[in-house]
Amino acid sequence: MLIFKEAMTEFFDHCWYEKNLSAKTLKFYTIDLLQFSAFLELQGFPLVVTEIDKTHLKDYLRELSGWKPKTIKRKVATLKALFNYLEFEDHIVANPLRKLRIKIKEPALLSKALNAAESNDLLKKVYAAMLPADKNRYEYLEALRNIVVIELLFATGARVSEIADLKRTALDLQSGIVTKAANNG
Repeated sequence: MLIFKEAMTEFFDHCWYEKNLSAKTLKFYTIDLLQFSAFLELQGFPLVVTEIDKTHLKDYLRELSGWKPKTIKRKVATLKALFNYLEFEDHIVANPLRKLRIKIKEPALLSKALNAAESNDLLKKVYAAMLPADKNRYEYLEALRNIVVIELLFATGARVSEIADLKRTALDLQSGIVTKAANNG
């Protein structure tokens, strides 16, 4: 009959000595598992690992529902790691988390765009890099390339990877048009 806190100690030894996990990972494992242990005690749930089931875990997930999605995912991953270990060591028959379908959706965050002043500062710096007047020097050509890339990014709204993958055939210098279709050729 393995008590949850004993299981934690055994799991930490495994993580430290056998898996050689970083101190930072172990710190978060400790925080997450102590929090889950406190939850079990507070709710009067069983503290024997073989008696912890998916209903207890569902209640814990409801308790975590107000936390940020990344934090919830980390806490669930910690519990999965512990219960996988306990299953592998034959302390439990099956990981109770395997019977749960957990979907934690993180909000899609848009990239922060530069404001007008930041854009102007960036352009001033790349144009200032062209100051070596010798057009045959590498520094001049490098600065020219950087200006073209930045101007293309601003003018087209293209991704960096799209600009990096541009082929010569995608450029029509007469009309000033860049075509995506020619990007594949």
